[in-house]
Amino acid sequence: MLEYLFYFFTFCTVVQILFLLVYLITIGFYSRKGKKDVSPISIIVCARNEIENLRQNIPLLLAQDHTNFELIVVNDQSTDGTYEYLLELKKQYSNFKLVQIDTVPDHIQSKKYAITLGIKAASNDKVLLTDADCTPNSTDWASEMTVENSFAIGVSLYNKRRGILNLFIRFETYLTAIQYTGNALLGKPYMGVGRNLGYDKNIFIKNKGFNQIQGVIGGDDDLFVNQHATRKNVEVVLGKKALVFSKPKTSISEFINQKKRHLSVGKYYKFSDKVILSFFSFTYIMFWISGIVIVINEPSIPVPIENFSINSAMEAINSAMERFSIRLVLGGFSIRLVLLTILFYVSSKRFGQRFVPLILPILDFLYVIYYILIGIVTTFSKKIKWN
Repeated sequence: MLEYLFYFFTFCTVVQILFLLVYLITIGFYSRKGKKDVSPISIIVCARNEIENLRQNIPLLLAQDHTNFELIVVNDQSTDGTYEYLLELKKQYSNFKLVQIDTVPDHIQSKKYAITLGIKAASNDKVLLTDADCTPNSTDWASEMTVENSFAIGVSLYNKRRGILNLFIRFETYLTAIQYTGNALLGKPYMGVGRNLGYDKNIFIKNKGFNQIQGVIGGDDDLFVNQHATRKNVEVVLGKKALVFSKPKTSISEFINQKKRHLSVGKYYKFSDKVILSFFSFTYIMFWISGIVIVINEPSIPVPIENFSINSAMEAINSAMERFSIRLVLGGFSIRLVLLTILFYVSSKRFGQRFVPLILPILDFLYVIYYILIGIVTTFSKKIKWN
């Protein structure tokens, strides 16, 4: 039985190494396919009771070094003084627009409704989406994310805080960013993040916005990309200037609820995308599980020579072979860890934020536990809610 498990571990190891090598090569040799566009752009932010975040980030958005842009803030039924603050900004800045929402129709999820109204209010065909709690890493962010192609897929990472939860959230976000940027660079775009995502207004209008995903909680960013982005119309934008930082969740329950929503949306992806992502996740999890089982079942030391017999000799040979298999298992762990570390190092340089912690193996193992638990919780949750 252990022999077959070793074969299975070997299979998972080879698959994982191939995935990591492909992402390493793709992201490591990244270069922009097209030139930055000089087209006018509309930056859209949807907010509900985000007055403190808006006060912090709107000045940074208005200070963008772009030749021609407007900032549209959609106030979604806020009760914290957001409307009054935005009204003052509207008087001060000619390129600032306020879209006010007092009620939301029953048939549409509120975030999708807010984004839809923001896009309809946009004067420009190029729109760039971000959230109220997101901070652009430079004044060049908007110009970096203005591309000739129909879709601009950027990266959004989380601010660094103390604690293992923050470290794990940042690890998980990095791993996710590696996957969606890596796949997009390979010509298989399957998602983007609404914290740093651009696309053409005419694509949104032509495809009737979120009409196909009205009944899905969330998905306003990744499902829209999954449905309409292709090898030919996507530009991946990496680099320090194009990076956006967001505020991470500070409690495990908030983080779990967020990830439940994200994971529940994945079942609506295209079949080919689900196969690739499932294959990566399955071999990721089983690599750890099968490897640990093999190591735990390490054979005992062969019998001494004075107790020699044909049977004991065969047992000794089998035991030696099994110990050799364990060395191969530990070798597989080592090779994968080295590749993962290099991938995180290279990706962090491309993304614009250093992230190669000393406890990477621990985070790697915790990800397996997290993925199993979040899968179980999502499966048995009666209803996924949007905050």
